[in-house]
Amino acid sequence: MTSPSFSDNFWGPKNNGYFALYHNMKHGQTSTKELIDFLRESCTVEEGYSKLLAKLAKLAVNTPQVGTFGPFWGLLKSLIEKLSTLQMQLVHTWSDLIKDMVRYSEEQHKRHKQMKESEQGTLDAVQAIQQTNTALHKAKELYHTRCHELERLKRDSASGKDIEKAEGKYKKAFPHEFVEPDLSSLQVPASLNRPMSPDLTENKDKKDKDNLSDKQKPDGSASEAVRDGGGGVYIEWPNNSSSKISIPTGKYSTNYKAEAEALKEAAKVLVNSEATHHAKVVLLTDARSVLDALESTKCPEVNALAQAITTLSLTASKLVLQWIPGHVDIFGNDVADQLAKEVGMMEQIQHNPSYNEAKTLINSALDCHWRQQHPQHNSKDAIHKLSRAEQVTIFRLRTGHNRLKHHLFSRFRIGDGPNCPCGANHQDTQHVLQDCPLLDDTRLKYWPEPREMNQKLYGSALQLGVTAEFIYASDLTI
Repeated sequence: MTSPSFSDNFWGPKNNGYFALYHNMKHGQTSTKELIDFLRESCTVEEGYSKLLAKLAKLAVNTPQVGTFGPFWGLLKSLIEKLSTLQMQLVHTWSDLIKDMVRYSEEQHKRHKQMKESEQGTLDAVQAIQQTNTALHKAKELYHTRCHELERLKRDSASGKDIEKAEGKYKKAFPHEFVEPDLSSLQVPASLNRPMSPDLTENKDKKDKDNLSDKQKPDGSASEAVRDGGGGVYIEWPNNSSSKISIPTGKYSTNYKAEAEALKEAAKVLVNSEATHHAKVVLLTDARSVLDALESTKCPEVNALAQAITTLSLTASKLVLQWIPGHVDIFGNDVADQLAKEVGMMEQIQHNPSYNEAKTLINSALDCHWRQQHPQHNSKDAIHKLSRAEQVTIFRLRTGHNRLKHHLFSRFRIGDGPNCPCGANHQDTQHVLQDCPLLDDTRLKYWPEPREMNQKLYGSALQLGVTAEFIYASDLTI
């Protein structure tokens, strides 16, 4: 039996070397058991064959030996007896081998158990690494999904409620610190057949921070996400100086277009500057949707930007497009964002919107019209945090459109009258939540201290949940 060696077994696919080593030993035990079972079965067969031969030899002895057949029967009997003896000797030999194999199996099991106990720390470490890697990949996928969703909603000018929900999910998945990218191992091809799709990196090392020739942080902004668009560019040059650029992007311009135009302007400025020739260049942007469009072959609206990026890549020694999170106090990005907002007051250029821009403009106009018609709409209403059933209950209590006696009788003439079974007043929301004497015990259970009507119907999510629970406990059909 050979001793296991981590040096020969540890580095397996996906760092599963420990498990490969462990299971190799376990499979050794299984193979030993299978061999023992095979030998035992063979012994049974051979022993049975030997007994049959012995029986056959006796049959030859009992046969009448007449004439010249006498010597033949004697020879046949002798051969069969010898063959039976050989078969039995084989059985005894294999039985001894089985005993040795059993001792080997017991020793193998003992060694395997010792190895498992002695390497328990290694097992714990390997499992911890794998669990961490799995959790990391899941968190990264969730983070990217939340970022994509937020960018899509902003690009499509979704309602403020949807954007706020997406931002909340995005912030929960957001890492606590941002680290500048390491460009030491990046290579950009010198020529491409199609507009270039630069490397998108998320490196975690800051050691080459001082080696970056210049960093640009473009940003775009549009009023109500569709009007008076502007792009801002903040550039840090190799000599530690900086530049600020603002450009209008159109009277009707989405945030998506403003971000793309800001990136294109940054690329053009850098191409025309000798400081970037044969230098390392990094473009930082918080518009992940634009970066995704650059990698796609189905986004013709960014072809001009892709061409500008390609031209820049031919002059720079290294070029990287790096996504960064927005609105998290990254200095250069905040400066570019402010520049983009200020340019909205400039004179805007007129242009014919693309199909996607037209859809965004229409959706934004409809959303704006809806908000004007519903000025009291509160996207932060705690009712959105409740379950669907609880939301329905609270909504019906708020509006009065419910199945309480007062509404059913006064609106549809259903029932024998609007009065509550207690006889004190009409059975409506106010009466049920505050006054009905039949519900005093239940009311005291859920609200030991008096609560205003406004708190019960428009308070926090916890308060609204208590109100819904009170209704369920009261056996009232709302």
